[in-house]
Amino acid sequence: MRLLAHLVALYLVLAVPVRVGFMPFPSFTHEWAIYSGLPADAAVVMHVILSLNLAVKNDMGSWVTDRGKILRQGDLIFFLAMLPLDWFGYVCGLSHEPCLWLCISAPIAHYPSDLLGPLYSDTPQSDISGV
Repeated sequence: MRLLAHLVALYLVLAVPVRVGFMPFPSFTHEWAIYSGLPADAAVVMHVILSLNLAVKNDMGSWVTDRGKILRQGDLIFFLAMLPLDWFGYVCGLSHEPCLWLCISAPIAHYPSDLLGPLYSDTPQSDISGV
């Protein structure tokens, strides 16, 4: 799962600026724009679903399995970044360029888990803090 997250993050970090800067597709719903973006969007959704369904170790060393507690311990930016803001903008009637600017948040959702905190890392939290 970690390798997939890094590969999708790399794709998004490279593809999103190209889409925003050069607008290589004539419309937001152009077939090649959807073909190139849909796998990354699906990987983001899969990553979030798996992150909410995996147990995490808290500061006291016990495993937390309650989704509500995992969500409360999570990084708010991570959960906001997973929202398809570009598609929300398109549905609300924004034109092609503003929709592209809304997809800037996508790379944050798949950024390497080292920068998103111990909740999304493969290492238990007690190992991260050095305890």
